[in-house]
Amino acid sequence: MLLSHFYKRKKSQSIEQLKNDFGCFPPLPLSHTGSCFEYDQIVISKLLYPALNLTQCVRVFNKLIRYHACKKDDRPYDSSGLIDHVASAIDSCIDLKKTTDKLPILSKAICIASLILLMPLIILASLIALFSIVIRKPTFQGVYLPFSEQIVLIKSNGISSTYWESILSHEHIHFLQDMHRSQVPKACKEITNPSSYLNNVYQKNPHALYLLRSVEVEARLHELVLSYYRAFKRLPTTYSGFLEMLHGCRNLTKTVSEIYKISNIKFDFNKDHSFNVRQPELIKELSICFRAFANFEDEIRFIRQVLPVMYANLLIYYGDEKSSQKFREKIPDSRFYFELYQPGPEH
Repeated sequence: MLLSHFYKRKKSQSIEQLKNDFGCFPPLPLSHTGSCFEYDQIVISKLLYPALNLTQCVRVFNKLIRYHACKKDDRPYDSSGLIDHVASAIDSCIDLKKTTDKLPILSKAICIASLILLMPLIILASLIALFSIVIRKPTFQGVYLPFSEQIVLIKSNGISSTYWESILSHEHIHFLQDMHRSQVPKACKEITNPSSYLNNVYQKNPHALYLLRSVEVEARLHELVLSYYRAFKRLPTTYSGFLEMLHGCRNLTKTVSEIYKISNIKFDFNKDHSFNVRQPELIKELSICFRAFANFEDEIRFIRQVLPVMYANLLIYYGDEKSSQKFREKIPDSRFYFELYQPGPEH
């Protein structure tokens, strides 16, 4: 009983969380043809968070062992992006050893001696990095842990139930992004070349670059979408309907209305399609994404070419791939999405 005050864990299903988001599932007019995914939902005290970090480090180590065992036996292994990067680093070290084996004896001896001298420093640095990861205090209220398919909520006093629900919804979208990453267009999570698109103020602003990550924009867009559905009991299925939804968000109306009028986006501005979002703070962060662009043309393209693609991705996360494809075909131009989040070689 005492432990439950600091740590609670339960099995949850993606359909149930989406039902909580929309008030029903599937949201009209969608039909659910996808899978129902299961994940662990953990509520933990800040005091126990270091123990959770330690278990994650153990999980990563275990996954690396399994990754290399499968690779050795030429068996497929579905790993996360981070595991791929760490495994690649280990492979590079192995390749370096193979290279030194081919060196002349004197050069090989110098390399081995240098490595022996540096090894204590490497081990010490690794231990310090591991220790800092384990003992660090959370600076967030929620996080999705891809290695264990867990959504962790940090227990805090004074947080409203609405804010708590929005955190869970947000992290759950990150979980669904991970589950559906093979079904959405391949793209980088980060803006490929910030200096080409963003204002000087935002180019090296860590918070702005974080907000502009594709996965973060999608998660904040979900907050807007679910709020629209709660107000009108129907999701947009057309490109113009999507633009209308953006304009109807009272937290964005002033910004979006100005963009629409200047860029000559036409629809009925007098129609009552306004609504409030459940968690305004997330939409304020979305508006930062608009302001971050250096020129107004890119701001327009972000709304017209990037956000619709992300909405199509959300429809996949909601379990309706067919509706997603139909909507995607109605987007007049999506080039800026792939220009902004241009996939690299590892994608």
